Order: sequence, then structure tokens, then C-alpha cells
Amino acid sequence: MRWILSFLLLGLLSAVSALSAGGNKLLVVLEELSEKSKYSKYFGDLEARGYKLTYKSPKNEKLGLFELGERSFDHLLILPSKSKGLGPALTPKLLLDFINKGGNILLTLSSPHPTPTALVSLLLELEIHLPTDRNSLVVDHFNYDTLSAAEKHNVVLLPRPDAVRPDVKNYFRGDGKGGEVIAFPRAVGQTMGNTSPLLTPLLRAPRTAYSYNPKEDIEGVEDPFAVGQQLSLITTMQARNSARFTVIGSSEILEDT
Repeated sequence: MRWILSFLLLGLLSAVSALSAGGNKLLVVLEELSEKSKYSKYFGDLEARGYKLTYKSPKNEKLGLFELGERSFDHLLILPSKSKGLGPALTPKLLLDFINKGGNILLTLSSPHPTPTALVSLLLELEIHLPTDRNSLVVDHFNYDTLSAAEKHNVVLLPRPDAVRPDVKNYFRGDGKGGEVIAFPRAVGQTMGNTSPLLTPLLRAPRTAYSYNPKEDIEGVEDPFAVGQQLSLITTMQARNSARFTVIGSSEILEDT
């Protein structure tokens, strides 16, 4: 099964054409720089589109989002971290300041790696909620990839969604022949608060999906975090200054394989 790649660029920016307006300096926060090779195709695609990538570990003492009060980067990509914290340069306040100064953030999650507390706090500020059990993932016993998830049912298949609005380009459309699906592997599902008009679910889970802790007995799930289309797999927020913040529930879809 080939993961969908091209539309994820739009999580970072609303459109590729926004490059000149938004700037091209992109900071990639990656805990182990040796893992860059896992995302080589994605990074190569970004560079081919004119982005200038800088790679930093959250452990790097020289990591900083600002210099003399101004953004040092135009965009920020945060890949999953094995650490519980992200250090003093990536606190919820500084990340909100980055958005408020017009910076775009793409945050990727991973069910094997619990989301750091700082990012959970940031998401709560934006009314995006994650399961309290940080190892939970989305499963679907009716819509799953029979090749890669025959037993665990944690690679969810869902039809390509329609555009959010008629005036918004549909980057999930594929070749338009119909009958196509998106495979979404081992996703951390999100729910959204009801009071924010700035949040949009770009990709919802199927109606038969639910959030599940793999450490529990799958037959005994009685009170899941959320079910069906309550679960957003990709959530985006456009701030009032037009900055974008996007959450992708599975970093695996950025990987080469």
C-alpha cells in the first residue's frame, strides 16, 4: 500500500503558491538526525519546491525560533520525539508566539511515541484534544488494509473526501477515477472543541473506527476516547493572521515506505 504524500505539503502551507508570500525557510525538528533518511523523499520534494530546510534536534542548545524578537524561520515541521519534553526553545508559549507572528507549523504524531507534554498543552490551547492514554491509536475492523494490518486492523482505509468548500482545491482527489482510498497507518486520533470557528478536520476517520489502546484487550473496549467521524486524522487551524497550524495523526505517511 502506497501512502499518500503530495497533499501533506498543503498541511504546511495552504498551497504551494504561498511559498513566495510565506517565505521558504523551514525548520525541521527531528530528535535523531540519523533518521533523516526515513523521510528522504518528502524532504527532497520540499527542497525541489524551493524550501530551504534546516534540521535541528530538540536537544540542541542552539535551537531557537526567534532572533531579536523576529522569527528565524517561516515554517516549522515537528516530527515525533521519544523524549517527554522538547526543551526550552519549544514551549507552548513560544510555539504560540511563532504562530502569532505569522509562522506555519506542521505537527506530526506517532502512536508508538507518546506526545510530549508541551505539545499536548499547545493543542489544548487550540482546542484540539488527544486521548489521555498517549499510546492510543485508531483501528477499524471493517475498513483496514488486509495486507499490512490483517490482524491489528490499525491501517485504516477511507475514501478520498470531498473538498471542504467549493472554493477550496481538493488535494485528496487523486486521479479522479473514483473507487480510490487513502491508507492511514497507526493514527493518533484527535477531537476538536465546539467553540472555535478556526478549526477544520481535513480528514476524518471512517464511521466504524474508534480510538483504542493497544495495551488493552481489544475485545473489552467499553469507553473509547472517540468513535467514527468524531475522530479527525488530520486537523488544521487557520489563525486570524492567516498562519496555519496542522496536525497529522501519523508521521508514517511522510516516510519513504
